[in-house]
Amino acid sequence: MAELYRLIDEIRELNPSAPSEWLMEFDATALREYLERLRAVQEPAAPVCFTRRPDEEPIHYRECA
Repeated sequence: MAELYRLIDEIRELNPSAPSEWLMEFDATALREYLERLRAVQEPAAPVCFTRRPDEEPIHYRECA
């Protein structure tokens, strides 16, 4: 349980708008993944590689006409 609180504290430092109550609904694995992504976007613009889980849909986009 201490790890959950530590992860939530670290997440809230990077994303203060994320309510602690909402974050408590997730397990440690999901919180670690979210924290990893938050840290990655804090880095200066550079090639960043995320590992997409097999159960996640790819991101689709289209260019404006």
